[in-house]
Amino acid sequence: MAKAGLGTLLSWQTTEVGHKLSNNFVQYADLTLRAPAAGVPVMLLKVDRLNESVDDLVHKLQRYTAWFELLAPQADPAEARRARHRGAEVHEFRLWRHVYPSTRREGYPPLAFVFADASETTMTNTIARLEREGRRFWEGRPYGPSEGFTAVDYHQSIPMVVTTLPLLRQHGAHAGVWRRLGRAAWETLTEALDNPDGDRLHAEQLRRAEERRAAQREAERPVCVRCGAKFTDERWAQTSPYSRQTGVGNPALCGPCHQQDLDRAKAEQEAAQAAAKAAQDAADAADGAGNTIARTPAAKPARPLTTTTAEARSVLGLSRQAG
Repeated sequence: MAKAGLGTLLSWQTTEVGHKLSNNFVQYADLTLRAPAAGVPVMLLKVDRLNESVDDLVHKLQRYTAWFELLAPQADPAEARRARHRGAEVHEFRLWRHVYPSTRREGYPPLAFVFADASETTMTNTIARLEREGRRFWEGRPYGPSEGFTAVDYHQSIPMVVTTLPLLRQHGAHAGVWRRLGRAAWETLTEALDNPDGDRLHAEQLRRAEERRAAQREAERPVCVRCGAKFTDERWAQTSPYSRQTGVGNPALCGPCHQQDLDRAKAEQEAAQAAAKAAQDAADAADGAGNTIARTPAAKPARPLTTTTAEARSVLGLSRQAG
């Protein structure tokens, strides 16, 4: 494979690599590739001369899946179960992640079946059966049934690729001689291992869905009946039928128009209070003036002359004349 153009001789571990299962069964890989510079941090290979039945190949897929799902010694089983729904996070609890490097892609380490000395018809039939009977191990799960979402979750699937030794010898490992189970086209190895319908598509579809929700929300945003301005999020929340906030005023008015009403009402109230105070002050002043007049003492009337006094004066007058 190194001579065919994939990695270097140092990238390959040519001795069989054992993967021990919980029942002590050991699943061996014929070759292990670690070529991060070639875009393949890790890949397990099985060279098959078609001396094994398709059932045997499917059983290998089953055993590899079981090994990939083994928990690391210190992993918390409860946390690992919860992480199954959190994408790549689940692999941090798995044993394989402590044996092999990250794949830099979704899913378990890829597995390649390299068929040797197989006729085109035999290989085609084998691939078709392998696709059909091993589907539950290599096929991803839909992210969700929501409208507009077609992305696939590959985080707990085996990226399964196939090729033949004659194709590798003729074209090299960097050529389009790899076929990913579930796809019809022959691709380069990195193309076959990539998941264009996986997380990248899911992120794009989430972005589009958020844009649709935002557009729908804007279409539903209330418009002020007075000035025609759209409500802010805060004003929209205040006037919602589900809001418990009080003092929101006319729910058909935007925030600034509502504030104008509040300011006008406050000014009118202050003016009314000022007028009432002025009237009260005037009344108090009038009452104060009346009380002052009432408290001023009246002049005593002149006492009328008595008869004796008159007579005396008359006598005195006469006396003055006589003198």
